Amino acid sequence: MEDDEGDLTLLLRVLRTHGILHETVCFGDGNQALSALKGSEALPDLMVIDLGLPVMDGIALLSEVRADPQLAHVPAIILTSSEDPQRAAAAESLGARVVRKPVPYEEFMSEVGSAIANALGIQRAVLAP
Repeated sequence: MEDDEGDLTLLLRVLRTHGILHETVCFGDGNQALSALKGSEALPDLMVIDLGLPVMDGIALLSEVRADPQLAHVPAIILTSSEDPQRAAAAESLGARVVRKPVPYEEFMSEVGSAIANALGIQRAVLAP
């Protein structure tokens, strides 16, 4: 759930590089994502959410997801360019791993790869570039 085309492209590249991109569904805002999640029988293995999504931001979306018993267990990574530590803390309190952006490409690859490995319970060595 990422509204920035460049960040989305980079994120998809990270997933492909680490061989864990199977099927990806992207949404431009939190309401679209929540509607799709609640209307689907197939649950995602992982949610990657931009904190600054339009319409419904990442914190509101994650709060709704955590309140739904069907979705509450789905691991989440929050991507953010926000400097507000309270927003990052709010995401972490909802069980999300927070990855700050923008960062240099290699650092982004490492951070997101590590966050994905952690969220999915994969050994980090498998994700080393």
